[in-house]
Amino acid sequence: MNEQALYLQTKQIQLDEYEAKLKELKEEFSASDTDTMRELNEKIKSVELKIKDAKEKLKAAAKATNEEIEAHKKAIDDVFRAIYTHLAMS
Repeated sequence: MNEQALYLQTKQIQLDEYEAKLKELKEEFSASDTDTMRELNEKIKSVELKIKDAKEKLKAAAKATNEEIEAHKKAIDDVFRAIYTHLAMS
């Protein structure tokens, strides 16, 4: 497995973990009161959009040439940091 494929595989595993964590948070917060749920739903939607963005970036990176991959890695790493930060604040 080349470096690019290993990187993408690692990021996909990490993204799967983020999705599982988000699912746990949704279940945990489902019993919250209405005001709390409204606020949490906004945060959840934000994380879901970032996860969608990460999936698109991973898909694009999978098609990238060796010369293009570094630019893709930076974009992927940025969105993964944002997802992590949003989940940590939940």
